[in-house]
Amino acid sequence: MATQQSPIILLGMPRSGTTWLGKIFDSHPDTAYRHEPDSVEPYQSIPLLADIAGAENYANEIHSGIDKIIQLRTVKTVGKLPLFHKHYFGPLSYFLYRTTVLAQKALDAYDVHVPVVWWPKRNTTIRTVYKSIESVGRLGVLATVLPESPILLMTRHPMGYICSVLRGESKAQFAESSASAEDMHAYSMLLNTAVAKKYDFTLAQLQHMSAVERLALRWMLYNEKALNEAAAFGSVMDFRYEDLCAKPISVSKELMKFCHLQWEPQIERFLTASTSRSEQAYYSVYKDPLVSANRWRQEMSADEIEQAWNVIQKSPLRERYPESEWGSS
Repeated sequence: MATQQSPIILLGMPRSGTTWLGKIFDSHPDTAYRHEPDSVEPYQSIPLLADIAGAENYANEIHSGIDKIIQLRTVKTVGKLPLFHKHYFGPLSYFLYRTTVLAQKALDAYDVHVPVVWWPKRNTTIRTVYKSIESVGRLGVLATVLPESPILLMTRHPMGYICSVLRGESKAQFAESSASAEDMHAYSMLLNTAVAKKYDFTLAQLQHMSAVERLALRWMLYNEKALNEAAAFGSVMDFRYEDLCAKPISVSKELMKFCHLQWEPQIERFLTASTSRSEQAYYSVYKDPLVSANRWRQEMSADEIEQAWNVIQKSPLRERYPESEWGSS
């Protein structure tokens, strides 16, 4: 098996549409997609908000982590539905892969675990792709240590992110026990970054903020750090979730080209299927993208929108999502 050593890395904050992005890349018949592997096997010494100046200190752990990614066989990392036919799978290997994924999903309720069978053909080139919501704050470090790896950074409108987080937490959809807006340890780390020190925010001030304001600040600091770092690397492309939703095929073609992947009919079939029907499941990739992107306009009040804008307008990111794009419907 010939596997390229420079993976394609997809980065974005939680609830920013990255699962759909991951499945778009998974639909390419030459990719081996790994879903959030650094959530299953976390980096041990690399901070979530790593300083790019110390990138070389983390090189060994990053390289060893990349070697492990393709070997992961957990259903979370290799079994995110839907599953796609691959050039590197024969009929039997695809049957075993699909069967063991579906069996493990059924057995999860009984706390029974079986490894997913992943047997690619010999002498085939496989392009590893992994998606991470953990490593947005490590973008500069990853780009430094892995200069041959294309990195895609996707941002979502702050109100879309805030609305989705609040909706998910209200329905207990997340594994975390505490609400994102209440995680003062995370905010303490954020406020200690170089980008945050340009602003006047303190933990004491955060205690008096609303959940919407805190989440807006979280969005702002994570993405400003990542976008500042992205600007220094030709191997990084940043784009907006809303633009992917508006023109899924044309934007996806640009992303594939940036990552040196040929356009394939299977990608277009998936995009057509995933944008032409809507499922109610919270994590489903089958949703009308424009409805998903703009749902916050119906669910968030004018007061909540103003609260978030008053935070974001302090940042250069106000130009990425200008005030004209903040109106409710």
